[in-house]
Amino acid sequence: MQSVGTIATEPEFAEYQTRIANDLAQQFHLIAAKKFAAVMCPPGISFVNAFRYSNALILVNCAIRTQSIRTVIHGVERIADNNRTEQYFPLRLALEQKITKIDKILLAFDAIAIESQTGRIPTFGRFIARDDKDKSQKVQLTDSIMDSARSALNELLAFESKQPPPEIILNRHCSECEFQTRCRKLAEKCDDLSLISTMSAKERLKLNDTGIFTVTQLSYTFHLRRNRKTQTRFIANVIML
Repeated sequence: MQSVGTIATEPEFAEYQTRIANDLAQQFHLIAAKKFAAVMCPPGISFVNAFRYSNALILVNCAIRTQSIRTVIHGVERIADNNRTEQYFPLRLALEQKITKIDKILLAFDAIAIESQTGRIPTFGRFIARDDKDKSQKVQLTDSIMDSARSALNELLAFESKQPPPEIILNRHCSECEFQTRCRKLAEKCDDLSLISTMSAKERLKLNDTGIFTVTQLSYTFHLRRNRKTQTRFIANVIML
């Protein structure tokens, strides 16, 4: 919705999301500064140029803007290899003690963003814990993780380029979206099957294959179940006649 310029109908939720993102960025900055003497990346300057004029090994809040990527990475770490060539690796704030697959994919996305600026893909990244128990957790960016991140990014880019926007389909994530009121009104106007929250996507597609696309059409397929006793009595009366 944002990619086609749609205005949010629940601005308070969008503000909540922005506040959460800012809080996480501030937490990361404070923790990284305390543990690793990290410094803030100056706004409007790429982290590569910022590192050239800084002795810091870690920069936080690194904005990256390309034709296909617009993001702010929690942190970037600079490490020199044996040939004294500088390499850069992504850092993220670990929200939970256990790192999930989604966390790793987000870290891989940060690595793709770094690659867009340096031409080199990082081989690993690190999660920094919010507590003082562990300094950081290193994660290898395997081919599988990178493929998942690239696939998700390609899907987003393909989604963004679609004209017109894809059809409205309600799902369980709608309650978390700032466009839920708008989408629900459109779904109600179209009488879309996704209004039935208990219906899975697979069931909906199966009905579409039979020519059923609306709740009204589906309602015509239902028939009242006959009472077995009534049906038996009816058959008996017919036989007697």
